[in-house]
Amino acid sequence: MSFDPPPSSETPPLREGRLFTILIVDDHKPVRDTLQHVLQASGYRVITAENGAAAIELLRDDFIDVALIDVHMHGMNGFECLRRIQELQGPVRAWLITGAPSKEVATAVAASGAIGLLPKPFQLASLLATLKEGLAAPIPSPAPIAEPPAE
Repeated sequence: MSFDPPPSSETPPLREGRLFTILIVDDHKPVRDTLQHVLQASGYRVITAENGAAAIELLRDDFIDVALIDVHMHGMNGFECLRRIQELQGPVRAWLITGAPSKEVATAVAASGAIGLLPKPFQLASLLATLKEGLAAPIPSPAPIAEPPAE
């Protein structure tokens, strides 16, 4: 992945006078590092975690505006990680990321409260445009879990 950061004269994205904070949760260090570099160069504050448990621990003392979460991780998967983030912070703008997209994953993403699914490898310019658009949109909520019918 290659990326030219935006010109330094471009105004960084702000929310209430502070930089938007993006959490990256991915068990592949090269993905975390590349996304962190690109997003920081684009004016975002970025925190990273190598797995869901580490992400939840970070968020006990921090607030995020956006989460980019890998679907397939050891231990806690991306859906469980997002659910736990939502428990801590309420609805959050999130995209789930995967190198193995499928109809089943897309259906689960739609029900999770995530904005969408981002397939790897990323087109970095497209990712930045997607984030900018997503930050302007309302935060989605997870679909309610249907109660089983009474017998």
